[in-house]
Amino acid sequence: MQKLYAKENAYLIQENLYRDRNLDLLDSIGAGVNTEFFRENMLYIRNENMVISLEKLMPTKSVFAGVGAAHLPGEHGMINMLRQRGYIVKALTSDQTDYSKTEKTKLDSLFVTPELKMHSSPDGFLSINTYDELREFSYGGQKYYLDPDMTNGAYLTINRISRFTYLPNEKENISLKDIDHLLYEDIPGDIIKKDELTTPYPGISIVNKTKKGEFQKYHIYETPLEIIIIKFAGRSDFVLKHEDKIFNSIVLRTPSDDTQLFTSPKRKFQIDFPEYYISSNMDNYGKKLVEGHKNGAYYFVEEAVLNDLTYIEEDSFEAKYFHHALYKNYKLVEAEGGFKAGDYKTYESNAILDADTNKRLYLKTIVKDGSYYLLGYVGTNEADKTAFFKSFKFNKTDYKGFEKVIDTSLHFSVNTNGKAPLPNPYNYNYNGGKKAKDYEQTISEAVYSTYANEQISISRTKFHDLQMFHNVDSLWKDLEEKVNYRARYYKAEKAFHIANRKSSKTDDNIYTNSFSYTDSASSKQVLVKNILKEGVLFELKTLVDSISGPSKFVTEFYESFTPKDTLLGKNVLTDKTKQFFEALRAKDSIVLESYGLIKFKKHNSKDIASILKDFEFDKERLEIKSYLVEQLIEIDLKNNLPFIKQLYHDSYSDPQTQTSILEGLLDSNTKESYNIALELMERDLPLGSVGSMFYNYKGKDSLELKASLFPKILEYSTIQEYKQPLYTLLAKVKDSGLVKQKTYKKYKNQLINDAKMEIKRNLGSYNNYGYNSYSHNLATYVRLIFPYRNERTAKDFFSKLLNVDDINALVKYYVLLTKAKETIPAQLTEKLINDEENQYLLLEELDASKLLGKLKSIGINQQQFAKSKLLSDANYEKEKDSIAFLFKRDFVTDKGKNAVMYFFKIDKDDEYSGKVEALHYISFIKPKDPKQLVVDYYSVSESYGTMVDKTKELEEQYTEILNLAIYKDRQRVTPTGGDGYYDY
Repeated sequence: MQKLYAKENAYLIQENLYRDRNLDLLDSIGAGVNTEFFRENMLYIRNENMVISLEKLMPTKSVFAGVGAAHLPGEHGMINMLRQRGYIVKALTSDQTDYSKTEKTKLDSLFVTPELKMHSSPDGFLSINTYDELREFSYGGQKYYLDPDMTNGAYLTINRISRFTYLPNEKENISLKDIDHLLYEDIPGDIIKKDELTTPYPGISIVNKTKKGEFQKYHIYETPLEIIIIKFAGRSDFVLKHEDKIFNSIVLRTPSDDTQLFTSPKRKFQIDFPEYYISSNMDNYGKKLVEGHKNGAYYFVEEAVLNDLTYIEEDSFEAKYFHHALYKNYKLVEAEGGFKAGDYKTYESNAILDADTNKRLYLKTIVKDGSYYLLGYVGTNEADKTAFFKSFKFNKTDYKGFEKVIDTSLHFSVNTNGKAPLPNPYNYNYNGGKKAKDYEQTISEAVYSTYANEQISISRTKFHDLQMFHNVDSLWKDLEEKVNYRARYYKAEKAFHIANRKSSKTDDNIYTNSFSYTDSASSKQVLVKNILKEGVLFELKTLVDSISGPSKFVTEFYESFTPKDTLLGKNVLTDKTKQFFEALRAKDSIVLESYGLIKFKKHNSKDIASILKDFEFDKERLEIKSYLVEQLIEIDLKNNLPFIKQLYHDSYSDPQTQTSILEGLLDSNTKESYNIALELMERDLPLGSVGSMFYNYKGKDSLELKASLFPKILEYSTIQEYKQPLYTLLAKVKDSGLVKQKTYKKYKNQLINDAKMEIKRNLGSYNNYGYNSYSHNLATYVRLIFPYRNERTAKDFFSKLLNVDDINALVKYYVLLTKAKETIPAQLTEKLINDEENQYLLLEELDASKLLGKLKSIGINQQQFAKSKLLSDANYEKEKDSIAFLFKRDFVTDKGKNAVMYFFKIDKDDEYSGKVEALHYISFIKPKDPKQLVVDYYSVSESYGTMVDKTKELEEQYTEILNLAIYKDRQRVTPTGGDGYYDY
């Protein structure tokens, strides 16, 4: 295989095998490059399925079926499978007659004289006779132009590849010589003629003939900045007849040492730039690049865009980190660097490329709105560099040509200078793979962009027909709170600063609300505008900079945006309760998943009570009944207390309703409602899933009120469904100091007996039926029984406890003994201290109880804890895999904190992937006292670690891992190429 690939690239080999119908070699290559597991699932199983389908059809029908050629050959191929089943399989081929050959030649010779006209590339560097204007497509440092001649079956392509010779590369930059060596491999068919070109640049001219007898012609040029490949191809000898009209017209820009003012599209920025330049993607949204050359020096300006509306990074960090990332990529070291004064965060630095000539790479970055600007100079003249950097200037973006656009996908009109985008096929209008019903909520989205890299995101939400809000302000509040949703639930997330709130209402009942949000460390600002019309909400979002403010593109769009009177849904500001009750009584499916959208008020309590009393809820609507019960208690318990009590008594055979009543009462967080709950429970107890009613600790004084349930509620702890929920709640309020030991002393013997049964479940035959090792039941018993540890029956429990493998319970026992300053049993030490898989949990619990720092020594060092913590989540099988400590390495976080990282390697022999080596790592912030053991880790590898990449040096991988730890809190610093994401 390697010899074959050494002669010709893999793609062409496969293409030729398909053309030549060489099935055996195609199968051999597939076996050589893919694992047997892959072939089993991608070929063999599918082959079997297709043969079975053919067997069902062929006895009764003539079948014409198409399959990929790779499915045919080999022992497990379809041909062999069919033959093994007794079918005769033969290839169907036929010879081409002389008549057909003659007629085909005649058809191939019918051409229309092409009409050509001189056109230029968008940057004006290249001009050539073409059929149509040159439309540029840029990707990955290359520019493509495709110009088809549909009439004659011909086409002209131009490929321009930036060479980046001014940047250091491990491999030599691509040159004409490199291309020359690859011609016989990459040019299809036979090369008929090959000439050397000297003007306007060194190059190669090639004429070739494909296996189909079609001629092609290439011109390949090497310029100081790029490789240009021009290809003309067509049927038969069309190219030979017309190539001169194209290739003789080629005009390329010639070198110059002059400077000119370069202005970006829409005049967004300007800069003094070499007259000899090339550009990429200037007339499209996205990354733009301008490269220039004069007096032996290279210049470049790159604009990258990221209109991120959910995360705003510090401008100063991004301005500086771009330099770090680029130098890391090219294995350079920053020689000098610092921030520069200006309206926007700006950072300049340089790195030495050649110490003898003092040739340097100078960089300047500027962060503004959604765009990032990177200016570069490679040379020795610092004065030229300074003049170049200083000449960069932002202008007021020049937008013209605004016109009214009607978006028929999202149903709005707007004044804009851009075309409506194509409909988004991934709009959220499906529910579980099915098209949404007319009454369900649907969301559609679109993005409008400009060539100057501005972008406005629009979402259209057609609310569910039962969606309702008491007033529009409650909707605006919900939408504003969504902006800081993550900050409320994740400590690491920083909340945005919200300002510029403004609301209004028009005469035709269109409500608008706008605000902006920013981060104090950035000039970026997100402008939000919400427009509500009946049952449809439009949300407009765009990223601007707070210094220069929004452009005309943004202001015109926001001010002229008008919803159309189409598919507006049901008004969300009207009371939907009547519609809800009617639909519920009619058993309409609209209510099944939308009952939570209804907002009840006190005046609805009679209707709720009426339907709870009269309506027969079927099984699939019992959740709705529970919801209505809890809503009734929440909005008007006082006036409906007799009804609630009666409903509870009448629901003897309906435990779900009884549980809902109790849950609603306990969620009310009032002493009166708690007493009512106890009164009802004394009359009758529901069974089933009752645990949730005791686990709600929300609201002021909630836990204190829960404590007031004891000891009376312990009367029900003998009932299996109540046992663990009540014991767990008791342990929580006891540990919080809200109940004393004497509160549950009466139930001590019951607790101990229950705890002993739990030990038996752990040790005995119950293990065969999957005893839940993650359960905290036994740990709860330890917490409750520990105060009685010196009594005989309790001693017996703790003695037997040492035989179990419930780590949560054992750790809790160890912590309580430590807190009481009592001797730790040797058996407990053996299971926790001497077992590396359990060390981490013990240390974490000791630390959480503020005991770890008080211990003189526990016999576990930082490295041992690091290993134990990694093993707790690593994809590691003790019997099959091996783990080894590699080393530890100090580093400093980007916030200036000293830290240390521990590296381990796990060797696995995986069933599917074979032998695998994975790096696992964990880091800690160093304490002031070097002897202190740190439990809170700073960063940690995921369960599968980082696979050792054999194509990279190990040190390079270690550095990448450390880099991720250094910038752990920077969301955009990601593994290079990892999971489709790329570093800055």
